[in-house]
Amino acid sequence: MAEGAARDAGEIAESLRKMAKMVNNLSARADCEPFREPVDWKALELYDYPKIIKKMMDLGTIKRKLDKGKYSDAAECADDVRLVWKNCMTYNADGSDFYRLGESYSKRFEERFQKLVDEFGEDVICGNIAAQAAPPSKKK
Repeated sequence: MAEGAARDAGEIAESLRKMAKMVNNLSARADCEPFREPVDWKALELYDYPKIIKKMMDLGTIKRKLDKGKYSDAAECADDVRLVWKNCMTYNADGSDFYRLGESYSKRFEERFQKLVDEFGEDVICGNIAAQAAPPSKKK
């Protein structure tokens, strides 16, 4: 059983490495500039931003968390990536350039993340190391 757990831990680490690559690839796109660092709401005079967005997140913060090993699995990291797009679409008006950009990145990310899930399986992506003993989960 220890060998299986070690294999799973290795797969979780590899899935996180691929998440880091995915985040880096998204960040490298020219139109991703608004998502690379925290919204500087004071400089932009967006004084309502912290009232509307309760948990701020950006790709630079995600990259730093990945580099420091702060995520236990790829699903936890994906939640933060999704928060970047959700915050953008929550704050900006539906149909605005920023809203559409966030929506576009959200779709792009979900397509790439699904490939990661397909490659590693939900148990690895979600960090379910003891999953071999558990019955398979029902897909929605």
